[in-house]
Amino acid sequence: MNRAKISYIVKSFTSGSLSLFSSLANAAISAEVRLFSENNSETLIFETIANNIRGLNTHNKSDIIYLASESLELALSGATIVILETEIDGELIKRYCPDAWCIYRGLEPTKNMLGIKSGFSDIKMLLSDDQTDSVRDLLYDVIKDRLGVEKPKRRDLLYNLSGIPYFCFLTDIFYDGKPIFDEIKEYAKRFPEDYRLSFFARYGMLPAASNDDDVKAADSDFPKLVRSLRYGEAVLPVGNFTETSLTVKSLTGGGNLVTDAGVIVDGKVMMTGVLIGKNSVRRLL
Repeated sequence: MNRAKISYIVKSFTSGSLSLFSSLANAAISAEVRLFSENNSETLIFETIANNIRGLNTHNKSDIIYLASESLELALSGATIVILETEIDGELIKRYCPDAWCIYRGLEPTKNMLGIKSGFSDIKMLLSDDQTDSVRDLLYDVIKDRLGVEKPKRRDLLYNLSGIPYFCFLTDIFYDGKPIFDEIKEYAKRFPEDYRLSFFARYGMLPAASNDDDVKAADSDFPKLVRSLRYGEAVLPVGNFTETSLTVKSLTGGGNLVTDAGVIVDGKVMMTGVLIGKNSVRRLL
């Protein structure tokens, strides 16, 4: 099997980097991952750490070699996938890996993704995160309770995701091809203390926020919130890398994935549902 060439570009390696290495080890991919940070000594240290994680992980399903790169240019050269946690000059992508998919995972996604795109207008780029894991679990509970499905399948749950990173909402929610708005409304009547469900009952949109404080903040001034979705900016913490590794797996031919991602639309980064396949990302609904 040919190895995918992946670049992982950071300002500095963090505990999130360890999460990525561990997650990729379970993704069942074959890859060469080139590491780059602004500190060459740190990059060499994390090359050793990453390869150790690969060797020590008893659940390792992947065949991955990690290599430290002395320069950003070497890290990017010939890459098929670039995982970014920092802004870089888009012209470097254009010059060294123009066909690569860029997965952004860093802070200030709107500012930095648009900055990267300004240097390479044809770049293939998406924002990957795990912010809807919690609300998907809530929908699974609804489906079990209202539809009698003992083990809901993720591939059968489809929804549109609207908004900006960490400020978005689920709309047009379907399971097995059928809308489940009525089921959510009935389920919400039994749990009035759940802010996400009470928000849905009032506005017909299900917040993707994973905690009540975020939902309360959104609920405090809903009309202002809707306006801010057009122009706002949000900070994306670097955290769980499950979706990132699954995205890498799908882009390299490991099967289709229905997930959420940020894409650039009319000069803004908007969250939406996507279908990811080999070298392909397509918006849903």
